[in-house]
Amino acid sequence: MNKLSFFKILVIFLLVSNVLLGILAFQLAQNKGRMPGGPKQIIIKKLDFDKDQIATYETLVEEHRSQVREKNNAILSKKQALYGQLSLAQDSLKHTLMIDIAKLQAQVEEIHYQHFLDIKRLCKPSQMEKFNDFTQEITNLFPSHKPGMPPKP
Repeated sequence: MNKLSFFKILVIFLLVSNVLLGILAFQLAQNKGRMPGGPKQIIIKKLDFDKDQIATYETLVEEHRSQVREKNNAILSKKQALYGQLSLAQDSLKHTLMIDIAKLQAQVEEIHYQHFLDIKRLCKPSQMEKFNDFTQEITNLFPSHKPGMPPKP
């Protein structure tokens, strides 16, 4: 093997290893701050749900995600329209679009609040103390969710 072939193989090897390291770093960054099993598993464990409660809860989670996804898509659409105003000479729709975004965000928060009320209704009387203790932790349960960004699926 001559020097040129050796260097070609070395360069290819280094490129492949850099790509793989990049993919690994991306995956680690995506999972940073996530709890094992995610919030759903934490809630199931903390509230000590039985099999029937888990099945009902999983249905609630799917409905909740669907509702939030719908509102987040609407928010994204309004934001695209808002920032599309930047290229125009006048921003006549700016205020209206901002109000629409704020209303949609308030609706997202209402969906979240109702979801936790649904979880509360799912609890048995013997689980209410656990639920009440859990309510003190709710804001810490979703640290990766930043205002204005959709939650991770």
